[in-house]
Amino acid sequence: MSNHYTEMTANESIKATDAEFKELSNFPGVEEISDSTVKHIASGLLIEYNRNKSKTNSLLSNDLYLYAEESFDYAELPVEFTKIIGKILANHGKEYLECGISLRSDKYSPHSHGGTYIRFLQDGSIIEPTFIWPSQKLVENEKWCIKLDDGYGMRSAPGNLV
Repeated sequence: MSNHYTEMTANESIKATDAEFKELSNFPGVEEISDSTVKHIASGLLIEYNRNKSKTNSLLSNDLYLYAEESFDYAELPVEFTKIIGKILANHGKEYLECGISLRSDKYSPHSHGGTYIRFLQDGSIIEPTFIWPSQKLVENEKWCIKLDDGYGMRSAPGNLV
C-alpha cells in the first residue's frame, strides 16, 4: 500500500488587505488554523497571511501565500472562492498567480510521480498549461500562426505545428 501526495506552492506571494484575508477566512468550508493561516478543507488549500506589523520597515508588507501540504485538489475549490482570489489579484495589479503542483507517492511505481502548474486568473478561473513535446516540429516559414487552445481562449505562438 502506498500513500499519494499532491503538494502545491505558489511561485510568489500576493499583496492583500486585512479585509481581503477576512473575506477568504469567512468563506464557508474554510477553517482557521492560526490567526494568520486558514485552510479550505475540501481542497486542502492553505492561505497564510503575513500582516505588516512594522511601522518603520516598509519592506514588510501585507501578503498572502497559497500552498498545500499533502492533498491538494483544486477541482474542489468553489468558483465563488476562486473569484475572491481573482479579485485580490486584480485589486493589486496581478494578472495571475502561478502555482507548481507536485504529484508523488512514497512507493516508486509507474506513474507515481509527476507535476504540473496552474494559474489563478483575475476572473476566478484556474487554468493548466498546454504542453508540446519536442517531437512536434515547428515550420519556420509560417511564423506567428499557430493557435493554442488552452481552455481559456485562443492565443498565438510563433511557428506552425506539423
